Amino acid sequence: MSFLHVLYLIALYPIEYLLEMIFSIISKISGNTIISIVILSLVVNIIVLPLYNRADKIQEDAKDKENKIAPMVKHIKQTFTGDERFMLLQTCYRQNSYSPLNVMKSSVSILLQIPFFMGAYNMLSGNKLLAGVKLGPIANLSDPDALITIAGLTINLLPVIMTLINVISSFIYAKGFPLKTKIQMYGLAAVFLVLLYRSPSGLVLYWICNNLFSLGKNIIKKVIGRRKKHLAANHVTGVPVKNDKRYKAVFSFSCLTLAVYTGFYLPVLTIASAPEEFVNLYNMASPILDILDSAAKGLGLFLLWPLIFFALASEKGKKIMSYVMFMLAASAVLNSKLFSNDFGDISNYLEYKDSPSFTLKAKLLSLLVTLGGIAVCFVINRFGKYIAPVICLSAAIGFAALGLANVGKINAGYVEAQKSATSKAEFTLSKNGKNVVVLMVDRAVGPMVPYIFKEKSDLAKTYDGFVYYHNTASFGTHTNSAIPALLGGYEYTPEAMNARSDELLPDK
Repeated sequence: MSFLHVLYLIALYPIEYLLEMIFSIISKISGNTIISIVILSLVVNIIVLPLYNRADKIQEDAKDKENKIAPMVKHIKQTFTGDERFMLLQTCYRQNSYSPLNVMKSSVSILLQIPFFMGAYNMLSGNKLLAGVKLGPIANLSDPDALITIAGLTINLLPVIMTLINVISSFIYAKGFPLKTKIQMYGLAAVFLVLLYRSPSGLVLYWICNNLFSLGKNIIKKVIGRRKKHLAANHVTGVPVKNDKRYKAVFSFSCLTLAVYTGFYLPVLTIASAPEEFVNLYNMASPILDILDSAAKGLGLFLLWPLIFFALASEKGKKIMSYVMFMLAASAVLNSKLFSNDFGDISNYLEYKDSPSFTLKAKLLSLLVTLGGIAVCFVINRFGKYIAPVICLSAAIGFAALGLANVGKINAGYVEAQKSATSKAEFTLSKNGKNVVVLMVDRAVGPMVPYIFKEKSDLAKTYDGFVYYHNTASFGTHTNSAIPALLGGYEYTPEAMNARSDELLPDK
């Protein structure tokens, strides 16, 4: 597992997973791929709207602070030189709580777009739901649109429309901003044009919807911005919300609990129940690698991105988020512990072969437990000032310790599986009596076998008494699952073996 792969799992996979989940749900409900793309764009923009609003506020504050000290900085640079200029500039920055690094704040909104762009690109570029879908003159949403052809030269029109909308939106948004900010935004529009020009038209359609949403948001913000300035001029201000670090601790430790519990503890517990069954027999990879993969996903999904949203939230928003995350962590742990059930076969990638299903009774009980957990969490978070952070941190440490205690068992199972894979098979054949040899034609065309024996007379002599059973079928897709039934009978078919849930696979 390379460093770049881990970075992808932590930073980009959560966004890609979120987009894929939303797109899949919408597609099942609507049954129309084009409508699903439009709704996906709308839903994602609504979800990240608070994030972008806070980023815009940070940019505006940085711009205002920079404009405030600009005359003084200009005067110092024109009047003084050397160490004297440096000391005066540092004093000016300190008195106004400004740092030259604040220029990075003007790029917050742009930087936030990059991971969401990459997540959408990965999710929609190879999406099978786009294949063969038509949109007016566009024959296939999984290919570039190729709407214009001039003298044999094909021009993709959708990326051009996307860029025009992006430029108009940037023009409205960047009005009053420094020239460097405008250059950044127009440059980003050009970069998107280059990156998406030959991309699937379905992906470009998604980004057009994003840009239309952004355009509408910028127009509305300009109107609201003028109203806010009018209120500020008349001294109409809101009530400041007190910054309480306790909420940050509750939120952070709740996120950590979810990340450790779902990304590390549960996978370890699952694999430790039968380590040999989770060993990849084709490359003999250790299941611990799958645990590391899951842990990285958990850190990104439940820790990194929630903390980014939390850092950009207002003080009132942080308070609400701390309550929600504390309740979510408690509900997740309660439900998985109280209602864990037999959900069918699970692969060594920790994915169920069939989607788990729940009865109405199980859903109602789960809802009841969740509501009870939410009520208890609300009381604890509201009245127990320092209890909630302690509970969350203790839970995270406890689940991590329990998980680590089972890692040794997993490694022992892996070592045992390696011994079985590397041991030499020995067959004792009779020199006097009959030896029965069964040939399993794996991944080959069975009907060709008798013709091969007819053409190769040496084979027929070697395999004296060969009988070809033409009307046969395999009970499994691979040799490992197909051969037990051949040697042991119907009770060793995959279905019959899975029914004996009280035995481990090596024992079966």
